[in-house]
Amino acid sequence: MMNTECMLFRNTAAHTGRKRVITPENSDLEYLSYGRTILKAGDEPVTFNTGDEEVVLLCMNGEGTIEAGGQTYTLKKWDALFAAAGVDLKLSTESSVDFLECAAPTEKKGTVQFVPFDSVKDDPKLAGVYGEVPFQRTIYKIIDDNVDASRLLVGVTFSEPGNWTSWPPHEHADTKEEIYVYCDMPTPAFGVQFAYTDLKNMEFVQPVYDGDAVVLKEGYHPNVAAPGHRINFVWILAALRPTVDRSWTAVRTQPEFSS
Repeated sequence: MMNTECMLFRNTAAHTGRKRVITPENSDLEYLSYGRTILKAGDEPVTFNTGDEEVVLLCMNGEGTIEAGGQTYTLKKWDALFAAAGVDLKLSTESSVDFLECAAPTEKKGTVQFVPFDSVKDDPKLAGVYGEVPFQRTIYKIIDDNVDASRLLVGVTFSEPGNWTSWPPHEHADTKEEIYVYCDMPTPAFGVQFAYTDLKNMEFVQPVYDGDAVVLKEGYHPNVAAPGHRINFVWILAALRPTVDRSWTAVRTQPEFSS
């Protein structure tokens, strides 16, 4: 039975500084963690070491710099930085910045890779329009085969107004765990997130708003935007078996909707 008590995390970008919001300690996840670092001009830089994890930092808003592996990288909206285990990181800004952080255990060490969004948005292997109205969306695979990660896959989905996404419903409980982080949905925009193993007795049906996050450990998990508005979200996946399960296409579509 799906544990719905530790799936929904509201308003996860309300703090300042660095905070891990979702971890295996406060959810049913085995490997995946998610957090945010939110800084404004004059704030002290945030420093940490990736330890035994691989980490992706994705710029959600603003502009900031990350020092890693002896280099300094400037990130703007949707740019990302990947760092393997044992890397010292220093995050700062001269204006304001919001970095989404996700992490998972790895044995790979030392690698740092900058992924500018410009290298993603025009690459047909990483960007595309999927589905058709009323389930049409644009997907950008920001951390995919373009990065030599062990477990992590990261991307962002933008629906068409009032459309469904993650349709037809799919699940991947035997290969990957996932978090959805909803973004760029200004009030009054909202969506409805579903997660279920039984179509006739859905375990999780909740409205979601900008800044919310939902843990998707198991079950089919489509969602739908309110009419006239979009549902947009960063999706974060961690492969259960390093490298072997690291493919976002390795999913099982719900048979009732597979045609």
